[in-house]
Amino acid sequence: MSKADTCIVIGGGVAGLWTAWALADSGINVTLLDAGKVGSGASWGNAGWICPAQTGPLPEPGLILHGIKDLAKQDSALHFTPSALLRMGPWLAQFARYCNQRAYDKGVEALTTLGYPSFKLIEQLGLDRHCDKTGVMAVAKRRSDVEHFVERLTLLTALGQEPPGEILSGDAVQDVEPVIGRGQSAVLIKNHWQIIPDRFTAALADEVRRAGVTIVEHQRVSSFDAHHGIVHAVRTAEGAHAADCVVIAAGAQTADLTRQLGYPMPLIGGKGYSIDVVPTRMPKQAVMGLDTHIAVSPMGGQMRIAGIMEFSTSPETIAKPRVDALKRSAANLVGSWTKESVPWTGLRPVAPDGLPLIGRLAPASNVFVATGYSMLGMTISPAAGTFLARSIIDGDDGATGPFSPQRFRKRHIQM
Repeated sequence: MSKADTCIVIGGGVAGLWTAWALADSGINVTLLDAGKVGSGASWGNAGWICPAQTGPLPEPGLILHGIKDLAKQDSALHFTPSALLRMGPWLAQFARYCNQRAYDKGVEALTTLGYPSFKLIEQLGLDRHCDKTGVMAVAKRRSDVEHFVERLTLLTALGQEPPGEILSGDAVQDVEPVIGRGQSAVLIKNHWQIIPDRFTAALADEVRRAGVTIVEHQRVSSFDAHHGIVHAVRTAEGAHAADCVVIAAGAQTADLTRQLGYPMPLIGGKGYSIDVVPTRMPKQAVMGLDTHIAVSPMGGQMRIAGIMEFSTSPETIAKPRVDALKRSAANLVGSWTKESVPWTGLRPVAPDGLPLIGRLAPASNVFVATGYSMLGMTISPAAGTFLARSIIDGDDGATGPFSPQRFRKRHIQM
């Protein structure tokens, strides 16, 4: 393909915004289309963590067995509804293949290339002024769980990330973070920035506009004008938008759009939950519950509780048992609160190997994707956007590499 001078980016979450900025910064004329308001999806309701220490793929050794064993537990961090298990059969079988140490280590190594570099890109745009850099406390009842977590960080440290602090137990935990309940062990991870997602995303959108990107909100993409794998225009209810290339960064909905083009992807939406509360005592920094897999995040005068990965056939339904379990875990971890918001739920796009899909959809296509960021969107989107922009400009066919959207084509995983 010849060099692209114009590009349509579909999706106004952090994945689409960072990609649009990187393309515009490289001299491409970009129009970004969003079905709603920019940053109103999963980029709004997340924990607000920019945390390279989290850069591991979702399929971990033994995770699938743990998820099935705990299927009936209301407080399970990974939850499959029975109907989802039936529908997800082929995807789940592929997911299980990656629940081993070798695949996990390879995934960590790949994701690290997108994690830590994001800090510099955030600083480049001056967005670090919106970041609290006090770190995150990783906490568990059993010291052995904290030790296991620190051991898992050894690979990240070997790849150049800052090592964690010393493991704390007893009163030493409260000396660092007084709100954490007694009888816990913890470790402080300094390589973590905390943001308020909606404010950060709004500031990012402003920088994207300053870079020359035209952002068009409340225009849902309905179809494509395509011929022999080449998209000539993107259609919405308001009309057609023509461009030399198209980037689909629509989160879990990306697969619906690529399917229209004849390229189904094994991408599903994992439901996450969050709730904002006014705590009796505010934590000094973010807190990660290692044994409950929840995130607790100070956000101004409120504290956000987030967590759970639920695979369900009812993506918009808020399951009260999940929310109640989330609140119980948070109360046990950091204490009580006086007010709480209406619970939020949103879909996080997940591929079977837990790695993002970033690159050209097919070798001869002018369509690219930026999705599959799972729970790492805030952390990896800046570097992922730059990676994709470089691939588009260099004319990479996208057939190789750990993030290639074409890596599942030979496996024919149907959803």
